[in-house]
Parts: sequence; C-alpha cells; structure tokens
Amino acid sequence: MRKLFLLFFFPMFILAQNYDSKNLINGQPMREFLLIGAFPNELPEGVTNYYHTADCQGWNEDFLISKGGEMKIIPQDDQKIDYQNKTYSWFKYQSDQDKINLKNIFKPNDGVVAYAACWIESDKKQDKVFGFGSNDGAKVWLNGELIHQIHMPRPAELDDDYFRASFKKGKNLLLIKIDQGFGGWGFILRPVNEQEAWKEIKKRIDRELMFDFKREGNYLISVVGDPLSLAAFKSLPSIKIEFSG
Repeated sequence: MRKLFLLFFFPMFILAQNYDSKNLINGQPMREFLLIGAFPNELPEGVTNYYHTADCQGWNEDFLISKGGEMKIIPQDDQKIDYQNKTYSWFKYQSDQDKINLKNIFKPNDGVVAYAACWIESDKKQDKVFGFGSNDGAKVWLNGELIHQIHMPRPAELDDDYFRASFKKGKNLLLIKIDQGFGGWGFILRPVNEQEAWKEIKKRIDRELMFDFKREGNYLISVVGDPLSLAAFKSLPSIKIEFSG
C-alpha cells in the first residue's frame, strides 16, 4: 500500500522585532527595531527654517496609510509602503549602540521622517514606564493609541521624557515616529524602574516643576509639572485662579 504524505505550507509573517516583557531589563536600552523611511518632512512654501511646529508637514502626515495608517499598521519585515509614487520597505535593524542613530541609517537624512516598531509580549495586563529621548520630535503609539508626543528640536538624551505603557496580555505593538529638520537624528528608549526613575526626577525637580498657564473666561488655569515626564508617575496637580472685578 502506498502511503500518501500531505505537506501543508502555512504563510509565515515576520513581525517587528520581538521583546518579552519579562526579559526587558530596567535601564537597558532597546536596540532592535524594524525601521522604515526616510519620508519627506517638507516645509510650506516661503518657510525656510525648521522650528518643529505645524510648519513641519511630515509631523501630521500619515505616511503609513497604504497599510492601515499609523493607528492600524501591522509592521512586517520587508513590508512595502507606497507613498507619493515611491515604495518604501520595513527592514530589521540592530544597533551596536544604545542610541538608534537614524542619521547613519537613512539617506536623505535632513528634512525627513522615519518610523521604528517593535512587539512586546506580555504574559499579563500590566503597566510599564519607559525613559525616552529623541532628536528631534517624536510620537509614540501603543497598540494604535497615541501615548506620548513631543515636537521640538533637541538632542537625543537618555530619559529626557518618561511615558507609561499599559500592556494588554499578549502581543503589544510599540510604534515610534521621529521627525528631522537638520543635524543629529535618532532616539533612545529603555524600560525603567519606577522608584529609581522617580529618584532621578527629584534630582532635577527644579526643571520638572514647570507651569503652563492658559486662560478660560475669567479663570487662569495651570497644570504643575512637566507632562512629558512627571505625568508618567502620578497625576499632575492643577491650579485654577479666578479673576473678579
């Protein structure tokens, strides 16, 4: 009797670089990502300088729309993204340094935007705080939700910001968008221990206790503390002052 062997082939999708939440080491920068770029970060006609405001058109442009957009993308190695009659591809990247130096990875590397992505596997629903630095502006999404953003020129320094990531059980997609004017370009990301990070915050508390006032009718309202860092650890206190004649 002849035996018939059936071979079944299942498609395998190589997703973004994978991390296990149990193996994320506090204080150790993450060096493996999928990257894609460099997309154009154009200025409006008549504007010649990057001030990292709304003038940077790439900041608000969703370059990933051909594969679901920034909120729904599922990055895969060698996945193609079409934008303005040009095709871009995600690719694996492992840095030999703590900072992901995008300046050395992409060309062109002035007036552009790039994305980085990774999956974090969590065995349970839990929160984790990350230290983050970027050059220049950056947006961070977790599972399609925007959880952190800053838009200003700056060097990428360790723990310039902190953000809290609320992981669901299973795979969690972390997507980062980094915009660039000119000069240095990159980012650094690492998980941190909340208690140790809070100690570091206290060392620079004079810088963190900033006030951003806004007027609403007869009231002057302010939140006390830098929302880019302190908000990752606790609710920020607010001040409300009423003016009366």
